[in-house]
Amino acid sequence: MRTRIVGTAIQNSFTQVKNEWILHLVSPQGEEIFLQLSCHPRFPFVILNDSIKRQQNSTTVLEELLALRISDLQIMPGERILRMDFDDSELKLIIHLFTSNSNFFIVGKNHLIINSFKKSKALKQTTYSVPENSQADITSLSSSQFLEMVESDAEKALAKFLKKSFFQLN
Repeated sequence: MRTRIVGTAIQNSFTQVKNEWILHLVSPQGEEIFLQLSCHPRFPFVILNDSIKRQQNSTTVLEELLALRISDLQIMPGERILRMDFDDSELKLIIHLFTSNSNFFIVGKNHLIINSFKKSKALKQTTYSVPENSQADITSLSSSQFLEMVESDAEKALAKFLKKSFFQLN
């Protein structure tokens, strides 16, 4: 995804379905790409599409991003948070995919929220902070550290897996 969208400019930003946001991106060569994002509590996602037809009932949202060129896209290690940076702008887009707290934030200097997809009025001018992560980032562990973690938490992890997999099927 990163290789396809870095260098593209945001031509349009709209919503036409509740909890769903679409960024219409255009590459320097004129290729159109659509970044489709969902902050639905049960199914948050980020998908690249080659075409999406904008419907008449759509609404332009998060206009601060229009015409900005994407310079970077990173996923925060061990998190469900993506950060998008832009050329010649202090603004950043934070894609926060935490089930019921999923949201998309435009932040400026000192992590001040400029706008957000959901709860915009309540969140404007507040400070965005990354929730503390109590889980280890397994991508940064050595193989011996990983095995130690698995062995020390094996019973707890198995119990959690079984509870999640079988007791929440109602």
